Amino acid sequence: MKYLMPQKKSATYQLSGLMLIFILSVLSTACSYVRPSAESPPIEQALAKPTAKDKKGEGEVTPSIPLVKNSAKLTLEEETKSQAQSNIEFHVPTNPQVKLKPQVQAKPNSEKVTSTQTGIEVTKKPQAAKPVIKKNKVKPKPKPKKKTVIALSSFVGQVKLLGSAGETLSPEGIIVLLEPEHHTGHVIKKTNSAMIDMFSKQYTPTISTVSTMQTIQFRNRDQVKHNVFSSSATNSFDLGTYGKGKVGKVQFKQEGIVKVYCNIHPDMVALIGVSQYNYSALANKKGQFSIAGLPAGKYKLTVWSPRGELKKSIYISENKANKKNFTLNTAQYKKVEHKNKYGKSYEASSLFDDEFY
Repeated sequence: MKYLMPQKKSATYQLSGLMLIFILSVLSTACSYVRPSAESPPIEQALAKPTAKDKKGEGEVTPSIPLVKNSAKLTLEEETKSQAQSNIEFHVPTNPQVKLKPQVQAKPNSEKVTSTQTGIEVTKKPQAAKPVIKKNKVKPKPKPKKKTVIALSSFVGQVKLLGSAGETLSPEGIIVLLEPEHHTGHVIKKTNSAMIDMFSKQYTPTISTVSTMQTIQFRNRDQVKHNVFSSSATNSFDLGTYGKGKVGKVQFKQEGIVKVYCNIHPDMVALIGVSQYNYSALANKKGQFSIAGLPAGKYKLTVWSPRGELKKSIYISENKANKKNFTLNTAQYKKVEHKNKYGKSYEASSLFDDEFY
């Protein structure tokens, strides 16, 4: 400055120099505002649209436009800046460090919970209710009723058959029946049917035992016809006349001895012992018999043969084999011809013709 203003000048020159210095300082200051900063982004970056990252609200978007020397260019940039700012959407979060997610409409059953750390309201889905499994209550099994145990016994023995002169006859086929005097509560009944064949003008088997309400079938295996009937007081029946291959059926309701005949052939005879409890047996060739499964108590004993019968009362002891022997004396036996189903004697002249009518 000393070269511009010599020391030996007038006061007018000094004042002019001071004013020139002031003007230069003002211009220097103005130029500092116009010069762009190295840290300021270029105008193209400032005018660019915000990225998806800015739209999500990760930071504050503040585009900066540097000042330029040319006033006309500055005016154009200001207009461009205002237009660009109108297209920018600003998302300013309450807490810049927390990423905001788009709000989703909560379901009717959802529950809104405010987080204690971030202060943001979050929709919490309710937990699915666990299915309630109803357990069937297991009922305790009822205790089985104590059954009355009946001690069963047996009845064994031997029958001796004597003839008219006191001779010993064959006891085979003698019927032995037991009927309890009082109800024992232990009933044995045969449910299967019994079959009696008619063959060679004979009933086979000739002697048998059955229980009440058991079905007995009479099957004709002969070439001729037969007429099956019985005139026994409590178990009388008439199956009529039928030919070969046909079967007649009957049931007996009362205990006792049933004599079955043929109305065409007088020599055809079947003897059936019927008992209510099926306590019955047939004697073998030696006269031996055995009846098992008997409750203890009093019984009516019947020993029956075509030549005669024996009846008496006996007592069966509990849980043991009761043995008794009997003698059946038939000295007074007399053979009597049986009648036909009409109560008349058989006529020899009509027997052959009846087989085929």
